[in-house]
Amino acid sequence: MAINKNIVFKQFNLDIENKTISLAFETVIEENGEELARKRHRCAFVPGDIEKVKQFMGLGDTNKHIKYINSIWTQAVIDRYQAKLAEQE
Repeated sequence: MAINKNIVFKQFNLDIENKTISLAFETVIEENGEELARKRHRCAFVPGDIEKVKQFMGLGDTNKHIKYINSIWTQAVIDRYQAKLAEQE
């Protein structure tokens, strides 16, 4: 009897204007190759939330998805997003 838990990355959306990211993945539980349960997880993140992304996805710094997000969220992007928030207050 083998029970497996798999994380299936399903969706990555990037808002081009403000560089916010929404992510979705599914946790799939299988026993002997038969699916027992599936749960979808979704969340949105703003520039600079990389630690929250890593925690949400359960991924480390060397993961390709984290590296990709870090390449989008440069310090200039983070600064621009924070300045935009400050203007709205």
